[in-house]
Amino acid sequence: MMAVTHLAFATVTVLGTAMLRNQPCSPLGVVAAALGSLLPDIDTATSVVGRLCYALSSPWEKKLGHRTLAHSLLGSVGFALLTAPLAALHTEAYAWLVGGYLSHIALDTTSKRGCDLFWPSRLRAVLPGNADWRFLVGGKGEVVLLAFLLVAGGLLYPAARLGLEGVLDRLSGDFDRARHEVAAAAQAREAWLVGRVRHELTGQPQEGRWRVVGQDGARLLVLMDGQLYTVGKAATHFYPLRVHLEHGPPQQVTVQTVTLEHQLLGTVQALLRPEGAHWLHGELRLATPLLLPEPLDHVPTVTASGSTLRLHYARWPEVQPHQHALVLAGSIVVQQALPADAVPVARAPVSVPPSELVRVVVKVRGLDQVTVQPGMAVQAGQLLALDATDEPQRQRVLAQLAALQLAPPPQEPDSSAPLQHVVGDPTTLLQQGIIDRREYQAILTRRQAQHQQAAQRQAQQQALQAQLQALDAQRRILAPITGTVQRLHLVEQQQGLLTVELLLARVPAAPVAPTASLAASPGAPHAP
Repeated sequence: MMAVTHLAFATVTVLGTAMLRNQPCSPLGVVAAALGSLLPDIDTATSVVGRLCYALSSPWEKKLGHRTLAHSLLGSVGFALLTAPLAALHTEAYAWLVGGYLSHIALDTTSKRGCDLFWPSRLRAVLPGNADWRFLVGGKGEVVLLAFLLVAGGLLYPAARLGLEGVLDRLSGDFDRARHEVAAAAQAREAWLVGRVRHELTGQPQEGRWRVVGQDGARLLVLMDGQLYTVGKAATHFYPLRVHLEHGPPQQVTVQTVTLEHQLLGTVQALLRPEGAHWLHGELRLATPLLLPEPLDHVPTVTASGSTLRLHYARWPEVQPHQHALVLAGSIVVQQALPADAVPVARAPVSVPPSELVRVVVKVRGLDQVTVQPGMAVQAGQLLALDATDEPQRQRVLAQLAALQLAPPPQEPDSSAPLQHVVGDPTTLLQQGIIDRREYQAILTRRQAQHQQAAQRQAQQQALQAQLQALDAQRRILAPITGTVQRLHLVEQQQGLLTVELLLARVPAAPVAPTASLAASPGAPHAP
């Protein structure tokens, strides 16, 4: 048979096998099969390989003949053993190299002469037994066979990428086939739902390609525009009109169960790998109740009922707004889909100490004097509240300062004294004869008394201001740690003052992987 016919037959064999196995063949595998399909003709100097290896093929053909040892079972076993070291480098390429070699022998049995399959026995293998139905090398029959193989290869190329199940899915467009295929794949590869669906509320059709993240009973959970929706035939967001499943790259799915106790919800972020997709499931009891709106147009991934927080296929951007929430008790199932060549998730538990809690008690006249709210992140030294314990004393100091500022300047006790309104330097006035010595002494005494009164008044004002600054600093309650406000509790109300308790949780200086119990296992739950 011609070399091009062997190449076409080997290629069709590879593509057909890949389609039946529902596993695409790599380009290297196709090349290896094509090479293997040419190698048996090394026993004739007129072949493509024989011309390249003429020094070997020419004496081989003269001594043993064509289609003898190289086309026999013995030669096939010898070739497989000779090339066996290649299996350590690339198993698939080695398998298709041997497969291509065998395809050459199988095709040669359909020629007029056949081949000595049982060499050194002279018994020849032919298929079919009637020589009229076998091909003449280079004849019209082989040309027709070559044309058929080329057409078949063109059809099998896309089919090999889809697999037999994928071909049947596309031809049928049946949702149940796609759903069963998702279950059968066990998340070994990425899955995408492709086709046409109808929105159950609006009735509007929609076409697209959506990532399948899991199953919920008879429904598929898919991502559309960043939101989670269900596709199914009952109680769903979208009804499938004509859909099929497409497989993406291979992946490894890992599951880790993390138990949190008196830890911040955000500590789970340390477990998330950036190179893959992740989903969070679980139920947690928080120190502070949350009020979250429940969406009506897509699957709610983060829901809250009082102090209970539930996660269902949630992703970190949806959980991040609540990362500072203190988890009193609960567990999270961390499901991650990583590339097949990614480093596996560590199975050994990682110890995480509980978050440190700091209690701060303040007395205020109203809650408006508290500057923080539960869930807020605070820095060490940030203002938390204005304490009102020393407020009466502060008001008295303010009143004294106001009185000093409104008091008139100090005056001469004897307003009838002569020359009390004389302006100018007394020494100059004395030299000019405007005032005498007695009046000069009186002016100096009066002005000295005024200066002493002003100095006393200024010292008193400065003392009151310093006292006021000390009271203001004392009433400013600052955060002792960098952390999160977990709770704001009204303890009591007495004599117009509210006693408020603030509970702060310290944030670790660096992200630490949380664990109280950590287990990793392959696979993923459908609906935790």
